[in-house]
Amino acid sequence: RIIEQGNNNFFLQMKIVSGSSVVINLTDMKKIWQTSLSESEVVQKFKDDNPLIHSSNKWIAEYVSTMIKNVSTNIKITVMEPDVNINFTSDVSSLSTKLNLLLLLQPSDMVYKEITLPLLMIISELKFREEKLLSVLKAKDTEIKEFKLEGATITRRNAITEPFNAINFDMECQSSLPKRGKDIINNPCSVFCPTLNSMYSEFSSVVANRDVREIKVESNSADSMNEDCKSEITRDTLKNKKVKKENELELKRKMTESLRTKRPKKSYKI
Repeated sequence: RIIEQGNNNFFLQMKIVSGSSVVINLTDMKKIWQTSLSESEVVQKFKDDNPLIHSSNKWIAEYVSTMIKNVSTNIKITVMEPDVNINFTSDVSSLSTKLNLLLLLQPSDMVYKEITLPLLMIISELKFREEKLLSVLKAKDTEIKEFKLEGATITRRNAITEPFNAINFDMECQSSLPKRGKDIINNPCSVFCPTLNSMYSEFSSVVANRDVREIKVESNSADSMNEDCKSEITRDTLKNKKVKKENELELKRKMTESLRTKRPKKSYKI
């Protein structure tokens, strides 16, 4: 969702990760602010901000999700440097509700993970769709040509089209590219539209799920390493005990040999 506030434009996104955890991102495409809350924390925060509303935790969780996504919800962003406070206000049964959240400024690598990487995925997806669309257009032109060869005619002039020419299409788009580029520079968040919003959410979830899997793998690897270390320590301990025992036995043997060697010989008088 795009939020226009004065001369600033922000893009707000909410996603569910790890089953029930809610992650809310806010970005101006240069910085990113984020908060992550469990479902129980979201419910408790809503109860704290709206003490007059009494309902089930499930209803509150669903309402908050709708409240954040609903375009009719009034949103006010307060930049406090470096973090931001975001205030949601809405109405339910003629009773005003609100939700105040503090979003923390994230390190620069989060901009890549939460913004750049999903946008790169969108570019790849759009490229795939363009190639597929061009293939369909080519097939349609072939079909129309076949109809004409068999004697079919189009009676309505406004329905007549020229065969699609990919080169001319690219040249036409290139001619107006600078203007569209300036529009994006002036308002980066304007790039998002319903279709791109949907793709952005999908790809963001892909990135988030990948991170969760990597964390689990790292955790399992760490546990495995700990077990290996424990096993190694146990083996070393047993080995040291064995060596110590062998050394003790060897020392006893040497002492016995030494005593035998030094024992005085008996002398007999005749």
